[in-house]
This record gives sequence, C-alpha cells and structure tokens, in this order.
Amino acid sequence: MKCKAILIMALMLVSSVGATQNDVPVGNEQIKLRGSLDLNAGPNSIEASVGRDAICIHFYQNFGNVNISIYNGYGALVYSTVVNTAVQQLVIIPTTGFSSGTYTLELSNAFGFVEGDFML
Repeated sequence: MKCKAILIMALMLVSSVGATQNDVPVGNEQIKLRGSLDLNAGPNSIEASVGRDAICIHFYQNFGNVNISIYNGYGALVYSTVVNTAVQQLVIIPTTGFSSGTYTLELSNAFGFVEGDFML
C-alpha cells in the first residue's frame, strides 16, 4: 500500500511538471513570422503566438541552437536566451514584466533569421 501511494504521488508530480512545461495558453494570437532559419525548412516549421501572459514558440523541426531575442518599440533588448531545438521544441516566455506596447520577436541561428511583430 505504501509503495502504491508513493507511485501515485510521483505520477502526480510528473503530471504537474509536464503541464507547466507543455501547456500552451488558450486564446493566443499568432505572430506572423518573416524569414527562415534553414533553406530546407517548411513554411510552418515554426509557430509563435502571444497571449495575455506569455509568448509561445513551437519548433516543428530541429534548427539546432536558436537565439531568441525580444525588442521593445524603441529597439531596446528586453529578453534574450538560447535554446537547443533538438531538445526543446516548445518555448514559453512569460510577459508579466513587460509594458504595454509593440515588440519584435527575433529568432536566429547559424543558417538564418526570422522575425515578427506583436503587441501586448
């Protein structure tokens, strides 16, 4: 019985961790991306969307290490990170500390560049 309780608690923990990493907020608006990270990439190989509390970026193929940068309407860098898309296909960036306004999302790797504008 004790073993069963431990197993149930472990499964609940894994479920809650998975939900926070892979849950995409409902009601997001698509960010129209221009450019390509790879000449062999399909037109829908990357999707980005913005919601009330977060930006979600889905990589549907491996682009290697991708630099993710967000600039405000004045051109100032407000967020920057690097993700390995072989390991992480979904990136969720919280926007709770961002001011209202227009922003530019930029994705780049060794082979290309993608950008799109969005509003918060």
